[in-house]
Order: sequence, then C-alpha cells, then structure tokens
Amino acid sequence: MIRMAASNRIADLAFVCDPRGSVEIVNQAWLDYTGLTIERSLGDGWRCAIYSDDVARFEDSWNKAMAECGPTQTVLGLRRHDGIFTSTIVNLMPLHESSGGVRQWYVSTTFGNTPISLEGEGEEELLDEQWRTIIDALPICAWMTAKDGPAEFLNKCWLEYTGSSMQDAIGYSWEAVLHPDDFGPLFEYWMDMIRTGRAGEYEARLKRHDGEYRWFLFRGAPFLDSTGAVVKWFGVNIDIHERRNAEAALRRTEAALTRANQLASIGELTASIAHEINQPLVAVVANAEAALKWLDRPEPNLGAARQALLRIGRDGNDAGEIVRRVRALFRRTAPLTTEHRLEDLVTEVLKLLQNDTIRRRVKVDVAIEEGLPTVLCDRIQIQQVLLNLVMNAMDALDATPHGDRTVRIFSSSDSAECVVLGIRDYGEGVKDPTRLFETFFTTKDKGLGMGLPISRSIIEAHGGQLWLEPTEGPGSTFCFRLPAKRSGSGKQ
Repeated sequence: MIRMAASNRIADLAFVCDPRGSVEIVNQAWLDYTGLTIERSLGDGWRCAIYSDDVARFEDSWNKAMAECGPTQTVLGLRRHDGIFTSTIVNLMPLHESSGGVRQWYVSTTFGNTPISLEGEGEEELLDEQWRTIIDALPICAWMTAKDGPAEFLNKCWLEYTGSSMQDAIGYSWEAVLHPDDFGPLFEYWMDMIRTGRAGEYEARLKRHDGEYRWFLFRGAPFLDSTGAVVKWFGVNIDIHERRNAEAALRRTEAALTRANQLASIGELTASIAHEINQPLVAVVANAEAALKWLDRPEPNLGAARQALLRIGRDGNDAGEIVRRVRALFRRTAPLTTEHRLEDLVTEVLKLLQNDTIRRRVKVDVAIEEGLPTVLCDRIQIQQVLLNLVMNAMDALDATPHGDRTVRIFSSSDSAECVVLGIRDYGEGVKDPTRLFETFFTTKDKGLGMGLPISRSIIEAHGGQLWLEPTEGPGSTFCFRLPAKRSGSGKQ
C-alpha cells in the first residue's frame, strides 16, 4: 500500500481509495489544507469538505469513472481549514489489475479555474509527472519503467541508497549497482515479466552507496490502461538482508538437528542390530569351533561334527531372520488408499518446494497428460516419493549453470491398467546405477542413502515399480508406475 500519509513531500492534496471509492490514505497536505483529522477523512468522511452545491456533480463524475474504469476529473469547491471555499480541480486515476479491474484509485487536486484535460495532447506527460511526484514521496526504494522495460524514473530513496544519479540509473544503467552474479538471472526474469505482462518478484543483491551488497526483494507490477494494455511498470526494492541471514541461520540449525537425529537413529539401529545379531553369531562361532575339534581328533567324530554344522545352519538362519526384520523397519504396512489424480499430488509437492526452486534458481517443467486415470494410493506416502525424487533432481543440478537448471516432470499411461510418472534432471547423471537402491548407499556428501530404498518400498507396497530409466543426453530419469483405478471400482 502506498503510504502517502508518511510524507509531506507531495505538494498537492492527495489520497488513495479502494476500488469502491472509499478513502484509505490521505497525505499531510490534505490534512493541513482542510483541517480535518485522519479519522474524519477516511471512508466517505472527507466529502464533508465539498461545497454542498457541487456534491451531486462530483458523485456523477465519480460514478462515471468507476463504471468506465478510466481516469476523469471534475471541478468543485473545497473548504479550507478557515472555512473559505476555493475552486479545485480533482483528478481521478485508476490503478488496474491484470484482469482489467481497478485495484486502487489515486486522487489528486490542482487549484485553479481551468481544468487540465486528460484527453489528447499532454496526457502522457501529465500522468508521468503525477506518478513521479507520488513515487518520489515514498519512504522506500521505488521506480517506474517504460512498458518495454527500461527505467524512466527512480525515486530519491533509491538514488540516496545506491549513491547514484538519475542519469547514471535510467535505462538499464542500474546494472552497475547489481551484484555481478545476480544481474543476468534478474534481467532474464524481468524480461519474462515484460513478455507475459504479469507481476513478479525476485531476490537479488543491491550495492549500497558505501559498496556493501545487501539482499533486496525486487517487486514489480504493470500499470494497465482501460483496455488491459501495459502502459508502465512500477516497482519497489525491499531490504530483506536480515531476513535472509536469519533464514540461512535457521536452515543451518535445522540441517544440524536433522543430521543429529539421523546419526542418533543410526546409532540406535546399529546398537539394536549388534545386540540382536550377536547371539546367533556367537553360537555360529562356538559350533564352528566344536565342529573343528570333532574333525581334528585322531578318529574324527563325523556325526558330532555334522550336528555342529547343522546348528551353524540354524544359527545362520536366525541371523538372516534378524536382518529381514531390520529391513522390514524400512518397509511400510499396507497403505490406506484413497482415489487421487497424480497431477494434483505433483502440484501440492511443487507448492511445498516453491521457495527452494526460487532460491536454487531451478525451473520445473510439468507435462502431465490430460485424462490420465486416477490412482488409489496413500497421498502422503506418494508425495513423500515425489518430494524425494524432485529434491534429488534439484541436487543433481547444483553444478549446472543457473540458466540451465531444469527439472522435467512428465506422465504417461502405458496401458489401461497403469499410470507412469517420470522426473528428469539435466545434471551430471548417475555414476553407479547398479547400487542406487541399496540401503545406506549414497553419492551425496551429506546423504544418508535411505531416500531411494524407502521410496521403492512405498511404491512396491502400492503394487507398483520404481526404476532408473535409460536417458539420452545429460542427466537422469527416475520413473514409477502405479496401478490405475479400475472404472466403477473402489479397489485396485
């Protein structure tokens, strides 16, 4: 929200209204001129300052502007703080949404006897001047650009922060105060906003006048005319340096706690395995020694040796059963299944990963076929698989240049009975595919080697399969297949 009340630098009386015309913000010049309080000026209260004979004409102009969603102006008598009415030109300007509707109304006044036409020659210059006045009054770094992107105006706050002059910053000269690593990705994102006409935001580092780079949120939105065409772009830069540092510290703490929990779990599991498997192993050693003694006699006792060897086989089976029980810890019980569309599960997972994809500058392309059969599955478990596979794909792109970091999620129906979902990255590929699904095997420095085995267990518990698909070109592709829900049946 534009905080005009925070500044006295707008010479004209000005205020901001919601789409219905109710005043939300007034500037200090209005309060000084009319003598009204902020509370009295908000909503429709400010209209008490209009000369009574002009109220009906003003209402007609206001209603016409709201109906047409376009700029207009009218002349009315406005009461000064000393009770004297003066002739005032009131200019109404809409700020449009991308849908064409009005987001806010900006109202400014000019004292005089002759209205300034908003039609024909001089319209663009007048609007530009009014916008520059408003932008320059904001207590935050703000800017205005032409419809095709080059900067036309940066406010005093922005210039003071960067130590730049207006001449040094207009066009694309503001590149000089961007961190060299951030300009390319930011410019590419900005051009995409220009092409699509959509508002957006991006985090990048901006150089302060003393040479220090700090993280800022660059946020921009288009200003549309009544036809929905982009006329200008307006934006702000918000300092988020402390927030970024706090988030990074929090992530480090969470990672340390997660690693500590993993190590504690592994320690407990190791102790449990050692305790349970120790007994049959001790028996195996004892029986092996006994068998050797029976065989080392001058007259070997083959019957006793045979019994010892049979006991070794029994104890070995016991040890194997313990290992099987440990493996069962990483398998799921029969999942509680409900009907789901895979595209919905993918969408939910990508929402969870949205901040990660932006932070790591990874583009996710989703190509889900229309009309795919639904599947009966445990939603949380399948999303756990999706989350693990997409995170693995993003990790594989860490060494890839920013502009080439792409993860592709695609689907197919290889028969009426099954649905297949694939996740492909364009990274370095898998170095040792034969061991991928081994428990505790990992190619990551900080990996635990549990993600893929657990994911495969989940898919298999659903009656499906998870595998590494041969891929042409760079990267790797993981696919899983799930049985489709049979038509007219609540079961797989």
